[in-house]
Amino acid sequence: MGVRLALVGELDVANCDSVLAEFLAAVDGAPGFVRESMAGLVIDCAALTFIDSSGLAMLVTLREKTGLQLVLTNVSQQCRLPFELTRLDAVFDLR
Repeated sequence: MGVRLALVGELDVANCDSVLAEFLAAVDGAPGFVRESMAGLVIDCAALTFIDSSGLAMLVTLREKTGLQLVLTNVSQQCRLPFELTRLDAVFDLR
C-alpha cells in the first residue's frame, strides 16, 4: 500500500498543523515515492486517544494535498464517533 504512518495521543488544534507538515514530509520523502503509483496511505490510530474537528480537517487536507486515499486502522470507538457524526466515515476507510 505504500507509506505507513501512526497517530499518537491527541490530534487537535494544538498540534494538527505540525502533524500535517510531518506527514507530508514523510510521504514526499518515502524511498522510491511515486504518488501516482500509490494506492493509499495507511495511518495506524491504535495510540490515538482523541480527535477534534481540526484533526478531522487535517486528515481531509492531507488527503487533498497527497491525492491519496487514507486508510485509518485500529480506530477506537471513541475516535470513530467524530468521523461518523460528520459522515467522514464515508470518505475515509476506517478499519
